[in-house]
Amino acid sequence: MDGEIAMGGTPVPLRRSRPILYLYGVVIVVAIATMALTLLVYLRQQVTLNLEENTQSIARTLELTFNAQIDAIDVGLIAAKRELERQNSSDQPHSQSINSYLHLITASLPNTEIIRATNAAGDIIYGSDSPTALVNIADRDYFQQLKGDPSAGLLVLNPVIGRLDKKWGWSFVRRLNKLDGSFNGVVYARLDIPRIEAMFMQVKLVSSGIIALRDKDLGLIARYRFDGGNTIPTGDKKLSVGFLEVLKTHPVEGTYTALGDNSIDGVSRLYSYRVSQKYGFVISDGLDMGVAFSYWRTQAYVTVALVALLAVMVAFIVSLIQKSWVSEELVASNLAKIDLQMRLIAFFDPLTQLPNRRLLKDRLSQAIATSKRTRGFGALMFLDLDNFKALNDVHGHEFGDLLLVEASKRISQCVRAVDTVSRFGGDEFVVLLNDLGSEQDLAIQAATQVAEKIRAALGQPYSLCVEHQEHAPAVVEHRCTASIGVTLFVGDGMADDIVQRADVAMYQAKEVGRNCVRLYANDAIELL
Repeated sequence: MDGEIAMGGTPVPLRRSRPILYLYGVVIVVAIATMALTLLVYLRQQVTLNLEENTQSIARTLELTFNAQIDAIDVGLIAAKRELERQNSSDQPHSQSINSYLHLITASLPNTEIIRATNAAGDIIYGSDSPTALVNIADRDYFQQLKGDPSAGLLVLNPVIGRLDKKWGWSFVRRLNKLDGSFNGVVYARLDIPRIEAMFMQVKLVSSGIIALRDKDLGLIARYRFDGGNTIPTGDKKLSVGFLEVLKTHPVEGTYTALGDNSIDGVSRLYSYRVSQKYGFVISDGLDMGVAFSYWRTQAYVTVALVALLAVMVAFIVSLIQKSWVSEELVASNLAKIDLQMRLIAFFDPLTQLPNRRLLKDRLSQAIATSKRTRGFGALMFLDLDNFKALNDVHGHEFGDLLLVEASKRISQCVRAVDTVSRFGGDEFVVLLNDLGSEQDLAIQAATQVAEKIRAALGQPYSLCVEHQEHAPAVVEHRCTASIGVTLFVGDGMADDIVQRADVAMYQAKEVGRNCVRLYANDAIELL
């Protein structure tokens, strides 16, 4: 049907439907904007994921590299240890031969600056650099540790300044023994800090990317920033808060973000780190988030511009279309639909979804008319929850509302489908029972049984739970009773009078102690 749409089986003209036209235009723009936003979010997530994968891969590779290099150094130290112990076991060890051997081992180990050895007193007497100055290192902690531990293996030291050349180095030490197993000094190898930084340079990260190597106590060994070298001194323990927090929960490996002021050098980066389980050092690398997201930002600007252009185009098309439409018929139809929805909303309680007072009176009037025609009895119950206000005052209206919803469910489960349960207001409920038969005593018995069933159901404990986004759910265990007034009607009377009689009976139940059921004492029906 040209220019019309079907609503409720009746064709309604679509012409002049300006609101719907505008809605279509908005929906189109919003849909495209939503898709664009979803795509941008996805692309941003992909950039972040790629950053994480890249930094994690670099950290793993560097960990394996340093593990392998330390393994090689240890092999060299073991070889040097055997040669030193062999020569020291003779009466006249040959110093030049030992120094040449240490030099040969040093040359075979990449980035290893020197290998030196001491006597039992701590004097450095051998070295790949053929040391001439007499220097003693017996006061070093590692020297005393190895001296007192015959079973000690390789020690990985924190960076120290050498006493011969006054340079920072990262050293690895093994104990030397005499033939009888007693202490005879140490042999150690040292990695040069600038050579470690030169290793980092080979990774070729983007500008502002960094690689850092720290000892087991998180002191800095070497750090290289790819846009300006290292500005943090060796041995420094200044760390970002983000790294320390993640390290507590992920002691082996992890990824974290340091933004702006939370970064140790003010650059926002995404970092990954690995803690060597074999040697204890920590290797980390970080990529500049600003650089990584630069292309994404360009995409975002272009996308926003395209969506804005599209919105202008849609608005222009809508303005052209609406000029040819007339709005009266569809506006009237829309108003009729809204009026119908408002009428439906007006008859039901928004909290419990039960019929409200207005719908109850309508159904009660119908029940009175039916009773008058059939001479059958009906009953009306007026329920009031005892001490409901105390729950609201102590725990708040959220728990009060939950109690009302739960009470409405329990009441509804106690009656038939033909009966009506209504929330009358506040903590008051009204139950309308239809078709209780033409015998008054049996009708009273039936109504009383239903009332007692409702009273028992409402008296069961309530477990009320309120969900919170920021902390754990709040749970309140609560007991609640009800005072119930019951009145019968048959074929006459006004709806308001019947409700009033049930209300009076309810107050009689409250006066005798609550949590009970009372039949309206002065009901004229008793005279039948």
